[in-house]
This record gives sequence, C-alpha cells and structure tokens, in this order.
Amino acid sequence: MDELWPRQTTPAAPATPIPTSAFNASNANMSDLATFQNMSTLQWDEAVYSLPTSQTGCYRPGAIPMALAANDTCNLGFICVNSTDQAPPQYCPPTEECQVSRSMKGTCGIPQGVLEPWICHGGYYCPPGGKSQLTCPKGYFCPQGSYQPTKCDFGAICPEKSSRQIGTVPLYLVIAIDIALAIAVAIGFAVSKWRKLRRSQNYTNINMDGPADDIELLHSAAMPGYAEQVTDEQEPEPEKEYHTNPDFQRFIRSLSRTIETKEVGLAFDFEDLSFEPTPGKKILSSVTGSIERGSMWGIMGGSGAGKSTFVNVLMGKTKNTGGVVKINGYVKDTSQYKKLISYVPQDDIVFPELTVRENILHSARIRLPSSWKDSAIQGEI
Repeated sequence: MDELWPRQTTPAAPATPIPTSAFNASNANMSDLATFQNMSTLQWDEAVYSLPTSQTGCYRPGAIPMALAANDTCNLGFICVNSTDQAPPQYCPPTEECQVSRSMKGTCGIPQGVLEPWICHGGYYCPPGGKSQLTCPKGYFCPQGSYQPTKCDFGAICPEKSSRQIGTVPLYLVIAIDIALAIAVAIGFAVSKWRKLRRSQNYTNINMDGPADDIELLHSAAMPGYAEQVTDEQEPEPEKEYHTNPDFQRFIRSLSRTIETKEVGLAFDFEDLSFEPTPGKKILSSVTGSIERGSMWGIMGGSGAGKSTFVNVLMGKTKNTGGVVKINGYVKDTSQYKKLISYVPQDDIVFPELTVRENILHSARIRLPSSWKDSAIQGEI
C-alpha cells in the first residue's frame, strides 16, 4: 500500500519577526525584493521577514527557498510528494531545532517546506520518482533512504517493515560450539568413569585361558576356612605361626582390601628355569623350586649371581628362555598378575625430601583404588 507524505498546510510556530518600517505583511510582495541592491542590509531582512510562508513555501519565517532541480526530479531514496514540473523540489533553511537534530545525525520529523524532499523512512522504500513510500516486505530490509528493498543474508531474520537484518548465524555458531563442548565433556566423564570401573575390575578379575579358567587362583592358605586344593597332590600347609601371628593376619586383611577381593595368595613353582640373553651366556641354568603362598623368602648370592634376573623372570618382567613357571599349579603368563605383584628394585625410588611415612602415603595414594577416601588410606598406613 502506498504511503504518501502528507501535504503540509500548517507551518511551524514562527519565531518573533523583526519589526519592519517600510514593509509589513499586508503590502509585502516578492517583486519588491528585486528593488534591493544589497541583501546584507536591515531593510532586506525586514522585507524577507514580512513575506508570508504561503509565498516562500518555507515554514521558517524569513527563509528563502533554494531550487534543487529545473523540473520534477527527486533524488533516489527521497520522497517528493508535492513537487511537479511547474513546482520543482526546493530546499528550505531549517529551524534552529531542526538544525541541532541534523547535527546529531537525527531528523527533523517533518519537511522544512512544502516542496522540500524528505528522506524515505526506515522500514520503507521509495521507488525512483519519489512519489510513493512502500512497506518493506518480509525477507528484506530497508534502511533509511532506500529506493529498493535489500534481500536478507542467509540465516538472518527480517520481518515486515525491517530497517535492518538480525543476523543469527553467529548465535547458531555459538550454540553449536556449546553443544559440542557439552558432548565432549559428557564423553570425557563417561570415559573416565569407564576407566575407573575397568581399573576396579582389574583388581578382582584375571583373564585365564584353558580348562582351568573356572578355578579361583587367589585362594589363600593363610585365610580361615581355606580348604580348596588346586592340584591333585596335597599342598603343604604354611607354618603355624602365620595362622596365629596377628600382624600377619592384619597384613593379609589389608592386602585383601587393597586388591578388592576376599581371598588372596599366589604360589609359584618353577622347573628347570633358565635364562640365556645371548648364545653362550647363561645367567640362570636349571633353577627348580617353589614359593608357597603366604610365605617369606630371601634370595642369597654374590654380586652378579643372577638374583635380580631370577626375580625379573619369576614376575614376568623378563621372558625366560627355558623351563616353566607355574602359578597356583598352572602354567600361565606371569604378566597377567602385575596388579597382584609388587616389585621394589635395589635402586632407591623414594623421595629423599619426604619421610618414610610420607613416601609410603604418596605411593598408597597413587596405587590404591581411586574409590578409597583419604581417611581410609591414612588408616591403612
């Protein structure tokens, strides 16, 4: 629908005119201005202020219009409703209030003369010719001074009568990044929980292959009520002092809680154990013996006799080149039991700045299950 600028018939409130002596509103005429040779005199000002706005076409008293074109030509982005070829567009000096508004990048609200062009409003566009002001359609935006609507960018919102487009792509991008971060955090928590659960299960579950998988390998002869046998032969009972020693029983209960199983104990049998890193250089040769669960042993020998190598082979850190190692009577890969076997090398691995208790507490906080509270760890230490 066309929206024409309303024809102004009532001028703005005039300022107090300069008193006139030779001219007044009743006898002043535009032709009288031609008699003046100098426009910088008081008589000129008095004559101009005596002219009615109906003759000048400007709403400000004393204002003389300035022609903008020789015919009805309206610049793009402007609306010229009242102009014709016989009355071309004109510019009128603005009032003081209008001039202040324009200096602050504002508008005057109304044209300053009957024939003065007016800039097309925001949210509307004025087609070439300047005789109509049309509503900006949906999907387009029309800033102030538009002579045609501008199509909105992809993802922008432009309702009807939009003077600018509302970009939503940055907003959608921020939302997408937030969702991606939330998913990443959720996955991180899930992976962390899965690792903790897996680490907890590794303390109690040992993957065994072969026909003896259904046999529990962690029964301890030092625990009360232990009666199950892992071989056809009767295993020798540990010495009686291990059953009655309260310190050893407390150690067994602590170890059971640490590895999160009610029954603990590993027995090692080794037959014809040998280790030859290079041909012709034997470090271990035909070593045979057994270490019962719940017992304490010492390995003696001179420097270079192979004590460390024997322990490394027994616990699976070094692969033996001959013989077999049995765990609870079964030939198994010793590396599967790393969670149940602790190895302290002969080199110092403690922190010299810490006390003995602080070193043990530091290791306990690292090695014990993550589900333990610090008070429980302190109690065990």
